[in-house]
Amino acid sequence: MKKRLSRMTAIGLILVLMATALSACTVPGNTTTTQPPETNAPGTEAPETNEPTTEEPTTEAPTEEPTTEAEKVIYQVGENSPLAAIPYYDYDTYKDCWDMEKGAEMLLFEAENGDGYSQYLTDLTAAGFSLYAENEIVGNLYSTWTKDDLIVTMMYMPNLGRVRIVAEPMSNGLAPLESENVYTDAGYENLILQIGCNYNEGQNNGMCYAYRLCDGSFIVVDMGHGTGVQADVIFETLAQFAPDPNNIVIAAFFVSHAHSDHFGGFYHLTHNYAEYISLEKIIYNYHTKKSFELTQTDSSVLYGLETLAEYYDGVELIEAHPGQEFFIRDAYIEMLYTWEQFDTDSILYLNNSCIVFSITIEDEKIMQLGDCGPLAAPLIVSMYGEYLDSDFIQVAHHGNTGSSRDLNQLINPEIVLYPASDFNYRKFLYSTYLAPLKDVQPVYVADSRATMIPLPFDEARVEAWEIFD
Repeated sequence: MKKRLSRMTAIGLILVLMATALSACTVPGNTTTTQPPETNAPGTEAPETNEPTTEEPTTEAPTEEPTTEAEKVIYQVGENSPLAAIPYYDYDTYKDCWDMEKGAEMLLFEAENGDGYSQYLTDLTAAGFSLYAENEIVGNLYSTWTKDDLIVTMMYMPNLGRVRIVAEPMSNGLAPLESENVYTDAGYENLILQIGCNYNEGQNNGMCYAYRLCDGSFIVVDMGHGTGVQADVIFETLAQFAPDPNNIVIAAFFVSHAHSDHFGGFYHLTHNYAEYISLEKIIYNYHTKKSFELTQTDSSVLYGLETLAEYYDGVELIEAHPGQEFFIRDAYIEMLYTWEQFDTDSILYLNNSCIVFSITIEDEKIMQLGDCGPLAAPLIVSMYGEYLDSDFIQVAHHGNTGSSRDLNQLINPEIVLYPASDFNYRKFLYSTYLAPLKDVQPVYVADSRATMIPLPFDEARVEAWEIFD
């Protein structure tokens, strides 16, 4: 029979836990210790028993049984922290807490199963939070909760053994619900537009994709290099396929990550063509200023994004999180990865912060990998497996080192979109990590061209033309 702790021993353990809480999350300024209530009222403790000091060997380890209080982890949050406004989480092993900036913070727990996640949803409801949206992807559980000016994003990823809780202000944005997706099907054919970036043998990066939707509006993914020429070809390509070239509607602009060859063109587009473009949403998730400094990356684009949005009245900025669903006209977007799925708040290689998502239009699924980094790819593989199977793949990182062989194999595409030069594509034939794609045809290489691909896919109707002099 196991020994029980005396009340004094239990109190002593609690004091030791509180004294060693240096690893807990703290925020500058006054702090509030968040801990669970006692389970026993004073005077109702279980009575002590006098056990013999020696016992016959048993199959159970002869260890003392900790009280409920001793098992609970005590972590500290700032008085003004968004985490101070949510219920205490004590179902799994506390691991870390991150300041994610923009008013957001995240708790990270090790979890053997999803029981804690499920029980905490009941706690959120009891605390007055309302379920905004939820999604399950092959056992990965995601949900979004709201109360007053606060958003709580819950994540449970069984293959990673993690529960994550993000608390942030409402100003960080919510993914649009399907019920809010009101639009008119004007009969425009759905298209993929792969827009080249004036590549040459010394310049093999840069990426821009646009999707024309059934009402004639566009979803744009990245905008290539920060040059006026790049902005010109993006505008001219959109104008060519817009119902009204003087009123181009970008329903959503997805920014994969903060490298200038993916975000740079937006600056010039907003300055040079603002009067012809209506922008509704910007969807992104940049990591912290700390990580920008560690990667020695210019973080000005991070803080410039909000400023650029001011060129458009009513533009909505949305901080993307894993598991979110975006319903935009007749397109369905599922966010699969953001940098929060790392177990550290430091992204030493910026490409590992690249968001990864799928776009489904006309039952055609396109996997947008951006510059998916080599450490991000194994996480995506572990979480989703064969669910990643898609009709199209946008080759990660312009065919350079990145992503992984396993990820490309699981995507198992029928069509390859290659955002790089013809010169870089020739190296594609010798790349180990791209080996699963080498026999896939057709392959559409961006180079200095624009390529129009109809959806549903019809190879006979694909067109390409030069867009740079």
